[in-house]
Amino acid sequence: GKQSIIRFAKRNYCYELVSFYCDVEKYISEPKEQNARFIVDSYIIPDSPMELNIDTNAKNDILLKVTKKQFPADLFQEGRDSVLMLIMDDTFPRYLNSEEFKDFVTSEKTENQLLEENRKRKNGINRLFSAFVRQKEEKPIEEEPQLISRLHRHRRSTS
Repeated sequence: GKQSIIRFAKRNYCYELVSFYCDVEKYISEPKEQNARFIVDSYIIPDSPMELNIDTNAKNDILLKVTKKQFPADLFQEGRDSVLMLIMDDTFPRYLNSEEFKDFVTSEKTENQLLEENRKRKNGINRLFSAFVRQKEEKPIEEEPQLISRLHRHRRSTS
């Protein structure tokens, strides 16, 4: 999911949008000065490495708060909302028609198939074990010396 859309964004020159969104989500969960400064230095200040094209008033409001050492959890909310609109209107629809998305769906399908096969295998083993336990409840193991000797032979051959 996330890695797939990041690859798409890099290839389509819109990485800064996805990266900003991810960094702001991290900031919201940990609103620390260090995280805020990283976002400001990377996306907000003019000529930053991944400068965003967001509303000037929103940029100025962020810069003013950071200058005043104010780091509320919603510091980047307006910028985040603006970037999310760009992603939803442009980046994400193009992603849904991309090779990255097709590869992601295929890999997810393959992974889900493997998980389902593994679940079925475990269920089969569980049914076998349950049948074995039920059989033992009906017929004590002491009454089956042949089974005991087969189990011992099996243990020796796998050791």
